[in-house]
Amino acid sequence: MNATPSAMSFIKSLKCRVFGHKYQVSKSYKTEQQEYQCLHCQREFTTDDNGEIQPLTPKLKRINEVMEKFYIIKQERQAA
Repeated sequence: MNATPSAMSFIKSLKCRVFGHKYQVSKSYKTEQQEYQCLHCQREFTTDDNGEIQPLTPKLKRINEVMEKFYIIKQERQAA
C-alpha cells in the first residue's frame, strides 16, 4: 500500500513539529546572512537581526537581497 503525496507531506511536517526542523544552508550572502531549507518539509527560513531563525517571507528575502547589494556597493567604493 503506497501513501499518497499529501499523506507523505503531512507525515514530514508532523516529523518537523515533533522533532524540529533539519536545516540545510540553501543560500549564503556576503553580509553573513543565510537562508536555510528544511530537508524534511522543504520550508525556507532565514536569520533575523538578532540571529534567530525565522520563516522566510517574501519581505525578508527581499531585505536579504537589498542588504547584499548595499554590501557589494560599499565594498566597491572602499576598493576604489
